[in-house]
Amino acid sequence: MFKHILFAAACLFVAFAKESPGPKLIDETSRWSECKDANQSIYDFQVETLQGEFTDLSQYKGQVLLVINVATFCAYTQQYVDFNPLIEKNIENGAKFSIVAFPCNQFYLQEPAENHELMDGITKVRPGNGWKPHRNLHIYGKVEVNGVDHHPLYEYLKLIKMVDHDSASIQLPGVMEKSFNLSLNNSWKKMHKLPKPSYYHSCYTRLIKKIIS
Repeated sequence: MFKHILFAAACLFVAFAKESPGPKLIDETSRWSECKDANQSIYDFQVETLQGEFTDLSQYKGQVLLVINVATFCAYTQQYVDFNPLIEKNIENGAKFSIVAFPCNQFYLQEPAENHELMDGITKVRPGNGWKPHRNLHIYGKVEVNGVDHHPLYEYLKLIKMVDHDSASIQLPGVMEKSFNLSLNNSWKKMHKLPKPSYYHSCYTRLIKKIIS
């Protein structure tokens, strides 16, 4: 009799658990095969500043926006010095052009600094020599770009279909390969994946000019 009572209680518990309210479990087998809402755009996301405040990417509406994940101790960090001239060149050509950079420590632990320490590392160490970011180059707080804790912006960037200009890419679906991955969002909401950061500055400068012209 006692066994029957225990069994009945267990059945009631299972039934209650099935019917109790709560967040719907994510089906990980289909998660990455589902397309994002076609009406969603890069402007729908919030990001954290180096000062710990949150701001909307909607402030960049109507602009050409270059999105890049960065790391102070990455081999490509010297590309920081290319960003200011790149912005100025596009502004001179009549484009509303900004770069948003997201430090990430996931690739070989090359961005160990805390948010409040990042600008000192960039201006005094790498690239250093007193380098200062252009007024249209906005460096935001650290994010993760891969894994379960990736920032929603990077989940979006990895799942949407981009115009791929990197013919040599073998990037896995839903994965960022390294620091200094570049994605370009033009003013009519089409995303472009640019070549790997090992390409010369002059190469992707010409490509960006072609895309936005």
